Amino acid sequence: MDEEESNFICPECKAKNLKITHSLVLGPDYQNDERLLQIIKCTKCGFEGIAIYEESKHGSLDNETWSHVGYKASKETLQQVLVAINTKNTKVDLSLLIQDEFFNLSYTDVS
Repeated sequence: MDEEESNFICPECKAKNLKITHSLVLGPDYQNDERLLQIIKCTKCGFEGIAIYEESKHGSLDNETWSHVGYKASKETLQQVLVAINTKNTKVDLSLLIQDEFFNLSYTDVS
């Protein structure tokens, strides 16, 4: 991992140290043109979770929508995601993985 500042806020320690450590391109689905499954880790406190990036380019050429959401995940879920990434299993059922609490990766706490 490089040492440049992350734009992602760790949900545990609130530092901008959340990095993407592993990523798998899942390909398009009925709603999105691009989907990625990721493992994220805080370089400060060690928090680990998963993230899903989705991008849709439907509509006019300059109309692009995307979401990048993080999820707190159990050790078992993290292991499942790591196996899927390492084996390039693009048939992962995301609905089974994202049952844990979610958080916005770019959330900034103003308190």
